[in-house]
Amino acid sequence: MRYLLFLIGILFVTSSSLEGALARPVQPAVVANDLSREAVENQLGRKLRFRERVALGIVRGKARKQARKQRRQGSDGTVVDGLALTSMILGILAFVGVAFGGFTLLFALGALVLGIVGLGRIKKSYGYRTGKGYAIAGIVLGGAWLVLVLLIISIILLAFN
Repeated sequence: MRYLLFLIGILFVTSSSLEGALARPVQPAVVANDLSREAVENQLGRKLRFRERVALGIVRGKARKQARKQRRQGSDGTVVDGLALTSMILGILAFVGVAFGGFTLLFALGALVLGIVGLGRIKKSYGYRTGKGYAIAGIVLGGAWLVLVLLIISIILLAFN
């Protein structure tokens, strides 16, 4: 969005005269919908200079990135981090896996690692990603399971020593 405003500012300043640009303002909705070079040149009524073409390319790339981001977002504009959610699921499976046998140690380690990585990703996303509770739940469940296993192993070793 900043680059779009930057491009509009460049288009205003580089017009033939400032009064002419203010009398005939560029409509942001038109520029935002069609970022092709021809459409912008038709809107301005002149050819774009080299710097303006470079800025238009930057704005076009940012607009595509923003469109991809909006397609992934939920209704409130945020995305639940997949690693955080997976961490919580693996933490639950570690405890459920005790009843069924299986790879509970791998589930617990996975929950711990993915929860820590997920928390880092959530922190770096500045509000775009959510799921901090899922990540913390995965860390707690995985860590609790590992502590429980270490406690059981130490009790067994002390009993047979």
